Amino acid sequence: MRVHMATGFSHAFDREAEGYAARWNSRLRVRHWRARIAAAAIVAMPPPARVLDVGCGDGADAKLLAAAGYDVQGIDVSPGMVARARAGGVRAEVADADHLPGDACDLVLANFGVVNCLPSLDGLARGAGRVLRPGGVVMLVTMCRHAPMESLSRVARGRWPRRRGAARVAGQWVPVYYRDPGELIAAFSGAFDAERVEGLGVLVPPPDEGGSGTRLAGLDALVSRLPLARRLGDHALVVLRRR
Repeated sequence: MRVHMATGFSHAFDREAEGYAARWNSRLRVRHWRARIAAAAIVAMPPPARVLDVGCGDGADAKLLAAAGYDVQGIDVSPGMVARARAGGVRAEVADADHLPGDACDLVLANFGVVNCLPSLDGLARGAGRVLRPGGVVMLVTMCRHAPMESLSRVARGRWPRRRGAARVAGQWVPVYYRDPGELIAAFSGAFDAERVEGLGVLVPPPDEGGSGTRLAGLDALVSRLPLARRLGDHALVVLRRR
């Protein structure tokens, strides 16, 4: 779960930056999901497009997209995460999702739960509509309200399903606003049309529940595009295009 844009909690994410790559980026399932998101970006807006990575964290997505030929600018509310991204060669600055930088771009990416840290999506929707050129793309990856595989995995381990209103980040509770794809589409409907929706982790539990999930990765990718299933993943990818 990458929840870097929680305004007012940037110090928690500053602490989380230490060792973040080992805890999250190194997991096979996360790397597979990142590859799927990058592939969707190439289909929706091929390189050498200009990308704004909102909630860039330590720059993992930015580096992957830059390697594919994109011109990437990252922003994050956490100075600690921005420092990590810069140390990895990513062009990044401290900014939040409600106040996107004004330079025109072709693709806005908000990956792994950035939208779940925002009490309202209005600011992000307005900002994306302002900075994106006509025909530009927004790619949002949300933590869904219902994730059956996570619930089954936790119950099997004797724990309570945890899709609640907060997550613990570096010892501090941070609000989390679980949102389904339809809510994102509605929030951006003023200037954007939905183009693609798919789930991430419909058949496999979340990365922090253990196991690599590689044996089911291909089947998960296929099932996750079905209309009902794509709302039941750990995350869901929503691709919208500016009119």
